Amino acid sequence: MLFLPSIDGMWKSSKSLLSEFDLTQLKSLIKPSLHSPRFKISPSIDSSFWRNLRVDLGFSIIGAPKCGTTWLDIYLNHHPSIFLPGEQNVFTLFQEKGADYFNSLYEGHDAQLLGDHSNINMLDPNLPEIFAKKYPQMKLIMVCREPVSRAFSHYLMDTSKGHINPEVNSFYDVLFEPITYSYYDLGLYAKHLKRYLEFFDKNSILVLTLDEIANFPDVTMKKVFEFLSVQPSINLPPIQRENTWEQRKIERHSSVFFIRRLAMIFFPKKIYSPLRDHWFKNHHQHFLKVVAKYYHPQKPEGDSIERGKDLLRDLYLESNAELESLTGLNLSSWNQIKG
Repeated sequence: MLFLPSIDGMWKSSKSLLSEFDLTQLKSLIKPSLHSPRFKISPSIDSSFWRNLRVDLGFSIIGAPKCGTTWLDIYLNHHPSIFLPGEQNVFTLFQEKGADYFNSLYEGHDAQLLGDHSNINMLDPNLPEIFAKKYPQMKLIMVCREPVSRAFSHYLMDTSKGHINPEVNSFYDVLFEPITYSYYDLGLYAKHLKRYLEFFDKNSILVLTLDEIANFPDVTMKKVFEFLSVQPSINLPPIQRENTWEQRKIERHSSVFFIRRLAMIFFPKKIYSPLRDHWFKNHHQHFLKVVAKYYHPQKPEGDSIERGKDLLRDLYLESNAELESLTGLNLSSWNQIKG
């Protein structure tokens, strides 16, 4: 059992904590994603999974979680020459679904360019080499976000899903002992990017930031379309945030959530699937808007959260600088963000 100093006792802030621990030693205490309870490494290239995979993927959104990849997925699917089946993570988390399941997701789609969206691809140590061997012409898209904000957003998502009880497991605690994934490790973008650069040319990887997507969506999408070598599309629907903490909390308190759960339990798949694909998708947003008028979720807050954020800011300085060097992006604002 890892012993951690009480943040409510000896130290008044992460700054005083860092005076006791060298940053290098402190980083060594934080478990990487490979040791996270939910993480699964992809099968080897010689496995039946990859032999039976028939989909000719042209690109993959490899991460990171809580960085706008859901938005990117949705908007790419508006292009007539592109198809993605939504976030799947079949190569890692849900590999037991098998190659036949993954193949079936693309059946009936004759788009010029088939893509994969799996945020955990970024973490897997095997996938860069596997992708390079199976799909040598593949293009990769990585979306990054100021890593402290990303980590806390991920924590909020896990609390909204019920994976973490914020009254039992504080943001600070789960930085060291991951319950789902290593929030810290997911924000080490340079580390994960370098793994892919070992097998892919720099021109085959597009690194975006959430700031670009949020502030300049049309310009960003034009850049993405040109990167993927498809005709730039200018007829994009209005931008809206997707997969937010507030949406998830409201969803869990809405009638749609319970109706969907009951339908999954009592209806066979051949009946539930059409319900999910048509009725729920058509009426989901309406129900959420109604519930949102009466239910206003409050984000977890407290001293442990602020100290966790302060700690991460110091830990990410080196990684942020390395990402700037690798990509040429100006990330100076990341080191100034508070809250």
